[in-house]
Amino acid sequence: MIKIFHTKPKGKTNFVFLTLFFYFLFSGIVLAASPFLYFSSPTGDIAPGSEFPVRVLIDSDEPLNAYSVSFSYPVDELQVVGFNKSRSIIDVWQGQPTAKGGRVEFRGGSLSSFRGEGGELLTVSFKALKEGMAELNFTNPAFYLADGKGTKVTPTIKEGAAPLTQAPSSGADKTSPEIRFLSLVQDPFNLKQKLLSFDVRDTNSGVKETATRHRSYFSWSDWEPVQNPGGPVPASAWTVDFRATDNAGNVLERRLYDWPALVRSIAEILFAIIVAAVAAIGFTSLFRR
Repeated sequence: MIKIFHTKPKGKTNFVFLTLFFYFLFSGIVLAASPFLYFSSPTGDIAPGSEFPVRVLIDSDEPLNAYSVSFSYPVDELQVVGFNKSRSIIDVWQGQPTAKGGRVEFRGGSLSSFRGEGGELLTVSFKALKEGMAELNFTNPAFYLADGKGTKVTPTIKEGAAPLTQAPSSGADKTSPEIRFLSLVQDPFNLKQKLLSFDVRDTNSGVKETATRHRSYFSWSDWEPVQNPGGPVPASAWTVDFRATDNAGNVLERRLYDWPALVRSIAEILFAIIVAAVAAIGFTSLFRR
């Protein structure tokens, strides 16, 4: 509600105020509060050497669909050990969240706009290094309205702090990550390679890393980090191994087979053997003459 106070009404001034009032009333314009950005961390003290999650949350009265957030943390008191995106309202990430030089940064958008309270952007897993009061401070965050124009808005922020003294009471994560989807798809822009598409979640400690290796013909490649949408896999690869590791060290591996690629590989090998045999027979006949 917009309230305009005045003490001594005067003709023209009253007219201006009334004009503005009816303009806002009938045009439907509402001056909404800016979104609210804040941290949520475990209550109570945290012992040095312990790991704990910090959630980055937003409240908004207006629909949002893009987010750019960074915040600082004391590197002498805290260490980032991983990120958990399983409960994030962000669907499309602009790169992966990073932690470098005492600063966490991440950007992304949501396919469906968010409006409401307690929308989680990211959970960051920290490790307490020593006693103290670790302060977390946002730096120049920006949100964008889902208004068809990408209007930039600056959220109201609330800093956070974690007391690092006593031991927390939390159970160990003994559950492996969950692979919800894993598939090989043809790269529409490059027929010489495939793409590994996957969806991995870990609601406890969060996914730390994902990696893959492949076998073309008879040899295996080395394990390499992979992000979704997956990295390129040669078209000749007929076996692909996928590995997901969470922040508690739990590992889950899955294997995919591309049988058409295996058939093509066998056909290529047989063709090469036949060509070599024909060539050998031809050379042998030539020398005998």
